[in-house]
Amino acid sequence: MAGHGAKKRLEENSKRLGQLRMLLLLGIVAQAAGLSFNAWKTGSVSWGSVAALLATTAVGWACYLTIGAYAKPSHDDQGGLIDGGGDMGKGTVNGHCHDVLYITVFVQVLSPLSRWFWYFYLLVPGFALYKLCKHIIIPYIKSSWAGGQATGEPQMDAATRKKLQRTEDRAERRKRKW
Repeated sequence: MAGHGAKKRLEENSKRLGQLRMLLLLGIVAQAAGLSFNAWKTGSVSWGSVAALLATTAVGWACYLTIGAYAKPSHDDQGGLIDGGGDMGKGTVNGHCHDVLYITVFVQVLSPLSRWFWYFYLLVPGFALYKLCKHIIIPYIKSSWAGGQATGEPQMDAATRKKLQRTEDRAERRKRKW
């Protein structure tokens, strides 16, 4: 049986998912209204505009479903609440899905005004490239340049290495003594 914290998290997650759903629907409606207005004004609709509507809708719903799966509560066999779902405030992949969802809605709402707003979608791969460089590529290059030390241990001079060895030997003798 779940405690008060799990029930509170379940309520918070349900409220948050409802807000995200309304936000996503607002973006879809705004982009569809812009597409309809453009069709009324010019008398035709380009396939690129329809493809953009479908693509942003797919990205938005994929993010929403990912967030929903993260926030899904778990129940026991009798239907009692075990866990209220994941904490939406934590900085996990869930947070990145929130960011992509917000950028998607921003692009959906403002892209009918100007095609330049589509460039905001470049923030997503740009941030992914930044994280890739910061956490994978640059540490790999630094470890390669440090003489092939892939373990990430700092290089020690002879005096420091000797002192560390004496400390380890002393600790080992004390273990054997007891």
